[in-house]
Amino acid sequence: MSNTMIEAGVLAKAIANHITPIKKGCHVKNIRKATREHHPEHPNNWRHEDLSLADSEMLAEIWRINDLPFNCPIEQADWPKYITAFDNAPNRPDWVLTCGFNDWYIITRKESTDAAIEHQKAIEAASARGELRLFKPNLAPTDKVKPGTLIHRDDAEAYLKMLGLSLDTIEQPPAVTETDKQEETRDAEIFRRSKTETHQSLADEFDVTRQNIGRIVKKENAKLIAERSRLNQPNLPQPKP
Repeated sequence: MSNTMIEAGVLAKAIANHITPIKKGCHVKNIRKATREHHPEHPNNWRHEDLSLADSEMLAEIWRINDLPFNCPIEQADWPKYITAFDNAPNRPDWVLTCGFNDWYIITRKESTDAAIEHQKAIEAASARGELRLFKPNLAPTDKVKPGTLIHRDDAEAYLKMLGLSLDTIEQPPAVTETDKQEETRDAEIFRRSKTETHQSLADEFDVTRQNIGRIVKKENAKLIAERSRLNQPNLPQPKP
């Protein structure tokens, strides 16, 4: 960037990255209990239920005794320790623990992308009100934030000041690595083909799980809907699972 101009899209991403940083890791969610149903024709049937208050208090005590924190997000890598402590507890009930996992990279990446789009819209609105100036890469005036759109540094500072921020307090988004580019290309290709191919066939071809294909499709579709919403266009139809 020059000393007097800043790329408006990069500014929006930097704000989003500061407010909703992208995180990595998987955390436990929705801890439940499963009880085997003693049915002669269906010996492997399990009944899944939410934990009662008494169940939650019992688990908290088991994990407290084993020095396992339980009032904060539990990382997927640490979950086996919690299961072991539960299984070895002298007062262990006759049910097993089950749970799901949140992929924070996918969740926070979407939040950050949505925030960047919202700030692009806000910058465009401020430009339409005459509060700041936007320019195309050739320095012709514009009121739309597109790749290469520029904004004066002093206008950027004025916009950031309204948010309680400054160019000195926000960090520029990390450089896009070759791996990131390959991942984005792969995800876009999976999303495109998901409209005509099954998730299982895509999972086999790209060597990922069927669940990951579903998450990728959901993430890419959300990005597309958010972008079309920013442009005030109707949403595209949902892709078939």
